[in-house]
Amino acid sequence: MEVRAVACPVGWRGARQAAAAIEPAATGASLALALPAAVQAFRDSAAANRQLVILTDLARVDRPSIGDYEMFGTMLEVLGVQVATLSFGSREVGNVALESLSAGSDLLLAGQPTNVYLEAMNYSEGSSGDLLLQFLVDGEVAKEETLALSAGQRKTVPFVVTLAPGERSLECRLAPDAYPADNRIERFVRVRKSLSVLVVAPKAEGQDPFKKEDEFLRRLLSAPAPFEIKLETLTDQTLLPQSFEGRDAVFLCGLARLQQATREELERFVRRGGGLILSVASDLDPAAFNRTYEGLLPARVAEPFRVAFDEERYLSVQPSDLPILLLREFEHDLNSDLSAGRVYNHFRLAPPSLPKVSYLREGMPEDPSEYPPEGVKPSGGGGEGMKPSGGGTDSRTLLALSNGDPLLLERRFGKGRVLLWTTTQGASWNSLVVHQAHLPLVYRLAHYAAGFREPPANVQPGDTLIREVPAGAEPFMTTPDMKLVQCPVFVSGGKSFIRFERTDAPGTHSLRDASGAALASFSVALPPAESDLRVLHDDEASRFEAALHTTLCHSAPELREAMAHAGGGAEHAGWLLIAALSILLLDGLLTRAWFR
Repeated sequence: MEVRAVACPVGWRGARQAAAAIEPAATGASLALALPAAVQAFRDSAAANRQLVILTDLARVDRPSIGDYEMFGTMLEVLGVQVATLSFGSREVGNVALESLSAGSDLLLAGQPTNVYLEAMNYSEGSSGDLLLQFLVDGEVAKEETLALSAGQRKTVPFVVTLAPGERSLECRLAPDAYPADNRIERFVRVRKSLSVLVVAPKAEGQDPFKKEDEFLRRLLSAPAPFEIKLETLTDQTLLPQSFEGRDAVFLCGLARLQQATREELERFVRRGGGLILSVASDLDPAAFNRTYEGLLPARVAEPFRVAFDEERYLSVQPSDLPILLLREFEHDLNSDLSAGRVYNHFRLAPPSLPKVSYLREGMPEDPSEYPPEGVKPSGGGGEGMKPSGGGTDSRTLLALSNGDPLLLERRFGKGRVLLWTTTQGASWNSLVVHQAHLPLVYRLAHYAAGFREPPANVQPGDTLIREVPAGAEPFMTTPDMKLVQCPVFVSGGKSFIRFERTDAPGTHSLRDASGAALASFSVALPPAESDLRVLHDDEASRFEAALHTTLCHSAPELREAMAHAGGGAEHAGWLLIAALSILLLDGLLTRAWFR
């Protein structure tokens, strides 16, 4: 928002009229940014009496550094400005926020039970009491339970869903409180009934099937499942560049070398959103492996941990604090105990390649401009073409061994993901493949790796929404504030897409065609800071008053009394800035109340 000054003189009636014209914003205002504008406005004003009123809820989260205000407080004092602050905040105000709802992927598999995790937070000074929490699927209540949170407590609540194919809505609701906007959260998922998976391993005639790198994967992925896996198995000799076409996930088991054309097509496959799962072999040439997958690998492999196999010496898996929501079920014995599997050997990582800790948002591509994959131009004129980006370099450990060495790593590359096992997919180096947890783990990894082919439906404010639409469609977006925005159509590879960038307003965005028929739904997350209504402590409030040379008032009569000292209580000719600065300084509870 802009600071709009009104012509002098102005009295209380004019100030009230100007204040009535204030339009609330979807996000909080910044006092630190508004104060320089206030100082400049007073410098440009010839008014004799100068008064500044700050309207705020004194939210602690919005005041990270009160000391930064001191310089502006001094400037306002030198300019003869009387400053008063009207606080709407209260320690009695309680707010419980529903902050996130996710399964860890916008893609779910039909008929496959999947955990959906809700994260709730109590931004209050006291206990929330017993609150009724509802979980809804496609608008119908699927489960109800009681939610109780202590002051400042955050809790994760899991819900199990088994969904039919199609686009589905997942939603949680609480009774409205001081900030109703965060008492409802809705997310959208795509549910598919099949995955296309390719498994490739070296040709191994006469080898013990127990040690073949693809034997267990082939059997697992061919087993009956609630969803369909369209599986194809190839050897390194039959793998061709076109073999990756149409795949959701690719397993390359112990392949240290690829033909150049195949290597280039593999990189293109991952960059466009495909999932690649790499694993080593007991006789792997690490130098050749690193050269072949240079640029794709989460980390470069070095040498085996042990020189010789010894069944009495092994490490176990440590499935704790897993960073992927889809794998959280393996932190306990729901799918048997993953830590019971034995890893007799694994490849260590080259020191320069040790993975860095990454706190990437789950389910989001590195750069939304990568959708669609090829550079495109809008079909009707206007707008800029989309350009693919070069992909990410961050890596993280998903599973570790009991000695701390990484067992399973992940790296973003373009839109896709690359997963690296440092042990074998066959049983030559571990007993995981014959363990009960291995089957659901393979399913989840294939599911996760396949989840980045399509643009996300659930994003953060400022992210881009991209969606394929029918050819010839004239789509428009309905935003949470009920505005209709025409969406230009982009064409790439014979497909039509929309690209919507006006996602500052949190809530549900609905894409429709010219007839009003629904094409897709998107969810833009509410900024968590807006939910934190906890006010400054007494000592912090005193520092706030001292920094700005202000009087802190808690009611309109207190404010009138504080402002009356400058002119005996009469209307003042220089009082113009109460309305002008309120436009920018109206933050916290008042803004939130008006916005809802």
